Amino acid sequence: MTDRKTGRNLIAVSQPFVPDYRVPFFNELARQLSAEGFELEVWHGSPGAEMRKVGSARTGPWSVEVPQLRLQMFGRTLALRRIWRRARGARAVVAPFSATALEAILILFLGRTKTFLWGHGRSYVNKENRVGKAIKTAMARRAQGVLVYTPSAVAAVESMGVPRSRVRAVFNATDTATLRRMRAGLSSTDIEAFRHAQEIPPGPVGLFVGAFIEAKRLDFLFSAIDRIVAAVPNFTAVIAGSGPQQEFVSAQAHRRRHVQVVQRLDQEELVRFSSVSDILLMPGRVGLVAVDAVALGLPVITTDWPFHAPEAEYLNSSNSIRSEDSETEYANVVIDLLSDTDRLLEFRERTWESGEFYSVEAMAAHFVAHLKDQNVLPSGRGPSGEG
Repeated sequence: MTDRKTGRNLIAVSQPFVPDYRVPFFNELARQLSAEGFELEVWHGSPGAEMRKVGSARTGPWSVEVPQLRLQMFGRTLALRRIWRRARGARAVVAPFSATALEAILILFLGRTKTFLWGHGRSYVNKENRVGKAIKTAMARRAQGVLVYTPSAVAAVESMGVPRSRVRAVFNATDTATLRRMRAGLSSTDIEAFRHAQEIPPGPVGLFVGAFIEAKRLDFLFSAIDRIVAAVPNFTAVIAGSGPQQEFVSAQAHRRRHVQVVQRLDQEELVRFSSVSDILLMPGRVGLVAVDAVALGLPVITTDWPFHAPEAEYLNSSNSIRSEDSETEYANVVIDLLSDTDRLLEFRERTWESGEFYSVEAMAAHFVAHLKDQNVLPSGRGPSGEG
């Protein structure tokens, strides 16, 4: 089936907006779909007020910005992207797997286009209410297929009554191949020169990378840093990001000479700051930053806080430590690790070795394989593993 208006074979993905970390994935998905004779379009709106402050929205050659209505319902702001007419001409639409994804609900239950859902699959970052779970269950049962991030999410969707053959784990990723190639290309001279340019003093360095939002628990982070510095006086924390809590972060850092704050990092900056760091500090929500950190050989130090994103499941004893959810215990874990140089070096080596598994190439291949399995693309075998 081709697009009835243009004669194109079209696969569309509907997104609230396109964050910068998604651009390499959509580029790779477009490349793999093109090899199958199909074209990719990403239908997106614009970010809400909070995410506009983060400043991560991007576009690409596959971008199609669509009209978007913002509606106030049940005390929440919901966005409705007007994709109805476009969806009629697509071979398939991949829409958000969310109880608040109004356009997904409309095309699932009122449209004729094959519709796939893409998302967490179960509630990770907050407690899910009965209504939301019921809506997601109905959506999953109606969908042609469901794409989630982890094997545990596959099991959760299957428990909704969806056949196992219609669910696939795609293993969320960033452009790790480029990160690793750039990191391997840095010489010790490059690293020392960067450290000097950034005025990072000798001693261990903990790096935080993320949005300055409540879920990252920045107050917890600063309290833990104080405890770490008390035991490891030459410790430096570098906090990279932007967002609604920018003023809070700046004020806290101003009172602490062991803390440096830098702007949101692009890919090259992330590689360079990682090269002068020993660990990633992430007491709050662990998300895709875990994939970046592990790819760069940076162990992730987090907590057993219950509201991490799915990517926290990619962490294990080879690449991370998960402390009890207290500032004191978190700081003690960091202090113990930094106090044992041999252990830290071995830990970083194991982390680097474990960083090869997740990539946008593999993620896109899982997408394409699932579309083949569901008879949207010409049949063929995709990557081994989840199917």
